[in-house]
Amino acid sequence: MNRRILGNLLLVFGILTQFGCGGSDQLSEQASIPSLEISDAKTFEEPFILADYATEMRSIPLESTPKSLISYVNDVAFGEDYIYVLNLGGEPAIMQFGWKGRYIRRIGTIGQGPGEFQVPTSIAFDGRRKRLVVCAPFDHKTLIYEEDGTLVEEYLDKTRMLSAAFVTSDHFWFWESQYGEPHDEGFLVNNRLHVVNSEFDTLANLKHHIHLVQNLGLVYRQPNFVFQVNDVNYFFLPTLLPETYRRDTLFAVSSTNELVPEVAFRFRESKNDGTFPPEYAMADVQVTPTQYQVQYRHQGKRYLYLYDKQSLRSAKAEEGFQAPIFAEPLMPFSKSDGTSYFVVPQQDGQGHEDNPLLLWVKWK
Repeated sequence: MNRRILGNLLLVFGILTQFGCGGSDQLSEQASIPSLEISDAKTFEEPFILADYATEMRSIPLESTPKSLISYVNDVAFGEDYIYVLNLGGEPAIMQFGWKGRYIRRIGTIGQGPGEFQVPTSIAFDGRRKRLVVCAPFDHKTLIYEEDGTLVEEYLDKTRMLSAAFVTSDHFWFWESQYGEPHDEGFLVNNRLHVVNSEFDTLANLKHHIHLVQNLGLVYRQPNFVFQVNDVNYFFLPTLLPETYRRDTLFAVSSTNELVPEVAFRFRESKNDGTFPPEYAMADVQVTPTQYQVQYRHQGKRYLYLYDKQSLRSAKAEEGFQAPIFAEPLMPFSKSDGTSYFVVPQQDGQGHEDNPLLLWVKWK
């Protein structure tokens, strides 16, 4: 299921000192697409230290009340004044918090009537109009709310299941997935990325015909597949890209809404024999003005790969970033504005699971 069920990263002095004398990874041309060999990167035994890469961090302990108990953070949207958390697990709910973590209200209600939803899968915040965008694909709805929870607009289209929403400075982006018939195992067979304006007029459709066979019919936890850095929109969705570009290519979206391959991330040791699970599995990519961040799995372990586009140096470490408030290393979730957040588990005084803490990060 989409979830996402999950920077502006400027790597200057901190990354250079941590990378030390690691090997230099020159971009190589393969099938006319520049590529980076992740297997060649220097491996660090310890996680990357988060403070070395962030210019700003905000710790947000989400208040626990009878109306704000969180079972599973499925998505988070950040506004100028408020934070919105999509909880899945128990009763689905969209909860609004202040930036200091104080619970304020729930947005929307569970149901099948006008302005209601059953299982929302994605939320995004429109900073220009200060409104929350909610995707409820099983209701075939997209709903728009004011910050006070007032429903402004509801778009109902029985022909579509829009499962993810992203907002950049210029457009709304919606991800639509189509599934095969039961005799085809019901796997994902087609995808379309809709680019629309604030009036929901379609500006473009970026479509990929993907026929996944049986044991490869896998839908990832939602990665951030549309994000904007320096006024350029980027697109990435592992396992769902056209076969001609393999499944690890990062695309830029041109001014005419064409997908232009920017770089392919490859694994020299990968068997690539069609077996499942693969030896390596891409999970997420984030772009910054000077760096690529790549999350992937190898032999059941999670890794984070960092590539500095200025020094041409790279490194990888198991389990991602470490910070004083993390009991264990964590991987970030990236947002469309180039920032990221971490979901940090918390316990109450009696050792029971409490609402998590969110750590919002603006990268160097």
